[in-house]
Amino acid sequence: MRQGQLTLSWREARGITLLAYSSDWRRPFCFCCKSFWEVFQTSWYQYYMYNVSGQIKRERWAEHFQEILNRPPPPEPPEIPDASETLEVNMNPPTKAEIRKAIKTLKSGKAAGLDGIPPKALKDDINTSTDMLHPFLQKVWENEKMPMEWKKGYLVKLPKKGDLSSCGNWRGIILLSTTGKILSRIILERLRTTLDQKLRDEQAGFRQRKSCTYQIASSRIIIEQSLEWQTSLYMTFVDFQKAFDSVDREVIWKLMQYYGIPQKFINIIRRLYENSTCQVIYDGKLIDPFKVETRVRQGCLLSPTIFLIVIDWVMRASTTGTKTGIQWTFARQLGDLDFADDICLLSHTRMHRPNCPADNDIDPANVDGDEDDDNDDDDDDDNDDDDDDDDDDDDDDDDDDDDDDDDMMMMMMMMMMMMMMMMMMMMMMMMMMMMMIMMMIMMMMMMMMMMMMMMMMMMMMMMMMMMMMMMMMMMMMMMVVVVVVIYY
Repeated sequence: MRQGQLTLSWREARGITLLAYSSDWRRPFCFCCKSFWEVFQTSWYQYYMYNVSGQIKRERWAEHFQEILNRPPPPEPPEIPDASETLEVNMNPPTKAEIRKAIKTLKSGKAAGLDGIPPKALKDDINTSTDMLHPFLQKVWENEKMPMEWKKGYLVKLPKKGDLSSCGNWRGIILLSTTGKILSRIILERLRTTLDQKLRDEQAGFRQRKSCTYQIASSRIIIEQSLEWQTSLYMTFVDFQKAFDSVDREVIWKLMQYYGIPQKFINIIRRLYENSTCQVIYDGKLIDPFKVETRVRQGCLLSPTIFLIVIDWVMRASTTGTKTGIQWTFARQLGDLDFADDICLLSHTRMHRPNCPADNDIDPANVDGDEDDDNDDDDDDDNDDDDDDDDDDDDDDDDDDDDDDDDMMMMMMMMMMMMMMMMMMMMMMMMMMMMMIMMMIMMMMMMMMMMMMMMMMMMMMMMMMMMMMMMMMMMMMMMVVVVVVIYY
């Protein structure tokens, strides 16, 4: 630190050293890291950026991010049908309870946007902040007019791996207004539950009770079942380039209508996107603003949900009406596992990766290589196409045979499962019939016992009647004898 420091004074460097010798190592470690990276980013990075060949100027940063945030519209806009129904959500203006809850969810460590209000300032006195924002947000809700501060953002660049003289190796983070995030949070909470029911179960990104580990566990189960059943399994991983930056906004409004989002919500979100601008922060100064006409808003709480709507429709349109994927259950097939824009396509055959070389020819080290390596591989493949036509034909025949074998195996497995289910149903029917017969026998035995009891009761009654008659006869005879004796 002492040798590499450029702006730290001797006293500050000595203080860092003394903290390092204390018993609490977490505080000095975090302080050292923060101090070092502040010096490193504000001095070495700026020196490096200004002294590489082909110097990158401030205007280049604005040009670079303007190209990323303003993509051309799609050549053929998709045909999106109208919504069959509208989601049942609360359409009333925001309440104080919703505003208070939205303020509590703000993260205190986040930076402020154009309004200069950090989240911690609102959270320090939530009741006062709620009373001040409530009439303002109600007016915005009723008039559907957004403040210009909500449409502007500051873009902060963060380094990624690779050559830092290239603008493509820097990530842009946009800082938005904190008060605008409160309205976005209220809309998100109203839409989340009802909209989540309309999304595909294969998607686990930005959803409640689902995560990346959820998809990892599903992938592990699929692989283990494939090994246990000895079936072929192909998994193709897809990662879209600049996925969030490539979404066309006109498509967003149509898809929001298709998924049944009320027009009031669409109008408010659309006003947030209209005439939005951005300014790049470079060397502590602001570069001239430029318009942002494509992509979902970075830093907005609604952006992940809006992107899920887009990717859900893309996957739904590409898989509907086609028999793809693996047999996940007896009545359902699983074609893909999604986490936002990261997609894993599943198949028992090679249908998801046509014109792919044989499995033994794939080099795992070059699967995720750089673009230059991919171009070199393409050139080598073009040069060797004429020499390998016969081998490719043989590979295609082998692939067809493998596909036929896999289809036959799948058919046999399905037939075996159907036979097992039929046998189980027959066994259940036989058990039910046996139970019914036993119940009938028991009922007959009970009836016979009741009849026997009735007969015994009748016999006892008859015996009692006979005894009574005999007693009466004896009494009569005794009376006759007494009368005769008295008379004579």
